[in-house]
Amino acid sequence: MKKKCSIVLLFLLWSIQCTAEESYSLVDLYRIALTTSEKLQSAQADADIAGLTRQKAFSALVPKFSLYGNYSRMFDVSGNNPDWTNPWGVTVFQNFSLSGREVTAYKVSEEDRKQRMYELLGLKSEVLFQVATDFYNVLKSKKSYEIVKADVTRLEKHRESVMAQLKLETVTKLDLYRVEAELSQAKTNLLNALGMFTLAQSILTNQLCLPEPYSLIQPVHTPPIPTSPETLSILKQDALNERSEFKALASEKKIMESMITWNEGAFWPEGSIEGGYQYIDGGPDSFFEDHDNFQIALKFNFLFYDGGYRKTIVSESMMMLYKLKLREKELRKGVSIEVEQAYLDSIRQQNLLLSLVDQLKYVQENYDAVTRQFQYGLANSVDVMEANTLLSNTERQLSEVQYDFQLALLNISKAKGTLSSEIDALLEK
Repeated sequence: MKKKCSIVLLFLLWSIQCTAEESYSLVDLYRIALTTSEKLQSAQADADIAGLTRQKAFSALVPKFSLYGNYSRMFDVSGNNPDWTNPWGVTVFQNFSLSGREVTAYKVSEEDRKQRMYELLGLKSEVLFQVATDFYNVLKSKKSYEIVKADVTRLEKHRESVMAQLKLETVTKLDLYRVEAELSQAKTNLLNALGMFTLAQSILTNQLCLPEPYSLIQPVHTPPIPTSPETLSILKQDALNERSEFKALASEKKIMESMITWNEGAFWPEGSIEGGYQYIDGGPDSFFEDHDNFQIALKFNFLFYDGGYRKTIVSESMMMLYKLKLREKELRKGVSIEVEQAYLDSIRQQNLLLSLVDQLKYVQENYDAVTRQFQYGLANSVDVMEANTLLSNTERQLSEVQYDFQLALLNISKAKGTLSSEIDALLEK
């Protein structure tokens, strides 16, 4: 009997462990996103393809070696030809351009690989920031649901107080109707908050393929940090140095400059060199003498006139390089605006946070005071409900600003181009 009870107990413990929900921190979600994101996997595949393209470009710099052989048996009754022959040999072949277009093509492939890696880094920052946004949206909507739920609880208690006061005839039925209306509205808000929380959680679940049920670990809130006017200029300079878009565009410019060189190389002659060794064996020995030979061939081709096609291609490449320079200027302006917006938004969220912390303290004291006054008949039901509404709204605003401030700090890191490296440092700990 004791053995059976032990088995049942172990089974129950195993079942509880299997059904226990997982808890994820923001760092855990970062790690999951880096391994499951299809966007990142696709970008990594593009970078790998660029690496293979570089290997193909390198193969053009290496001579081609080939071996050949042949065996022929002849049945010639006249006796004027050998009975059999067996020629074999080795050949070395290489195409080249006097302008070195093959080397230029290899440089282009190398810069293309770098560009793909920078684009992967930029996409990585976008994916990680989206994970953080979804994470804070879930926490924000959950906190909002808890606040509205607490609002409903307070109104239910106030309704009980109003009903007690109604029996003592110190309030009228109009006060009870007003409480019922406020309570009904609060319950409606509770359903809306639950729907928003369910939606936010569903988005996070589907994005990261999280097994349900699960819970999120509340992050430690970063306290407000004092800022100075010099901070903005430092952030803008960091963005110019660190943003992957600038690095990818610099590689693209180098590619286009190399393409101009490559297209100009079409005005130069092209050639090929081929060398080889051949040995010919045959029989019978009385009729056929074995012999070998070495050979080398050098060929050149110069396109004299093409109707202006090569000149047009070079001009087109120059115009594309000019467009890249314009795009770089536009990118600088856009990044500068993005950094300034992120900086100003963080300051706004920080000021709101400090203000709402003080506001909540006074609003809570106001609600407690009005509730006590209502119990002693010094305040009416409307005063209590107004104090409750003010308390609920302030709690919700403070909760939203707390999470928005954390997200604003991450947005600054994203704007200056260091978000990916900062998260990598967290993941290594």
